[in-house]
This record gives sequence, structure tokens and C-alpha cells, in this order.
Amino acid sequence: MPKIKKTAKTSKFSLRTRLLLIAGFIFLGISLMWHLNQTIQLTFFTPHVPHIQKTNKIYSLPIYLSVPAINLNLPVEETAIQNNTWGISTKGASHLVTSARPTEQGPIILYAHNTNDRFGPIRWLTRSKEIVITTADKKEYRYLIVDTAVVNPTQTSIFFNRKTETLYLYTCDGFADLERFVVIATPKN
Repeated sequence: MPKIKKTAKTSKFSLRTRLLLIAGFIFLGISLMWHLNQTIQLTFFTPHVPHIQKTNKIYSLPIYLSVPAINLNLPVEETAIQNNTWGISTKGASHLVTSARPTEQGPIILYAHNTNDRFGPIRWLTRSKEIVITTADKKEYRYLIVDTAVVNPTQTSIFFNRKTETLYLYTCDGFADLERFVVIATPKN
């Protein structure tokens, strides 16, 4: 009887395929953790902004944001803080419903995720750059950047440092998004 040579059992997948699958799972895990971190940051580490005293709603809602210096163009959606969680637009920027509107005295707060297609690029803005807000009544309001700041998430007092109409662009920043980057702009005369 001929001698049968035993061979090592071959795997369904080659070593290269297994390594590529492992790398894919690692990248998927990193992506999921990043998105989970964004949600955790908005839910637990960004404190409640005190309600802003409203006179009445004769002022038109912001519906579009444009920042020509960084080629940023986003629709703006009304969002609110409910149960200490900041609602956030899935399509563009968010306007905090309790904040002011263009031409109204007080802070106009627009915020979005720190991604390249949202507010990530605002970190490169400098003083004197222009921001344009379009409102529901099709009017454009122009603002000039007067300052930028990196703050702790609990430092919401930054929104109340000025008594006049002021536009704030607000996003996460720093390691694990534990800080906030703020762009401060005032109406262009």
C-alpha cells in the first residue's frame, strides 16, 4: 500500500486576507469609537447653556451658513438642548433654538461636529474673516471674526461676555474632543 503523505491543513483564508480583515475591523472599531465619543461629549461633557431671555420672534431664523475663507457652506437647522443633551443637525450646522437670531441682541450660537465637512475647518479661521448667515426671509447678514478661543466645555459663560449681537461658531477640539473651539464674530458695519 502506498504511503500517504500528510499535509498541513490549509485555511480558508490566506495570511494576507486575515491581516486585511483584522485591519478592517480595527479601522471600523476606531471609527465607531470616534462617533461614540462625539455622542458622549455632547451628552455628558457639554453643560447646559442658560436660557437666553427672548423678546419675541420677529427675527428670522438662520437657515444657511457660509464662510468663504475656508469654503464652508452648510444648511442650518434649529436644535435644542433636551435632557442635558445637545441636539445636533445631521445635515449641517445647528442653531441653538434658545439663542438669538441675526439682528437680535445677544449670542447667536451655531455649532456642529468637528469633522472636515462640518466645523473642523473653523480652527483655521483668523480675525477679520467674514461669515455670512442667510435667514428664512432670504436676507444675508455679514459678520467679521473678532476672536477665537479654546475653552473647557464648562465655560459656557463665553457666550455671555458681550452684551450686543454676537455670532459664535462652536465645536469640539483637543485630545478626545475634551475642549471646545469657539469663533466669535460681530456684525459687519
